[in-house]
Amino acid sequence: MVQIMLSGAILMFVNSLMKDDLKLDLFEGICIVILQLIGFDILISV
Repeated sequence: MVQIMLSGAILMFVNSLMKDDLKLDLFEGICIVILQLIGFDILISV
């Protein structure tokens, strides 16, 4: 359940980042990677 909620939150964040130009730049890509690492850390530690 936590994994589904976390992946949904990450997808909503990515959608909000891409609204301006519909492309991913370096900063947005780094943000996604950091969010994924935090998500994996939360899932492993639970």
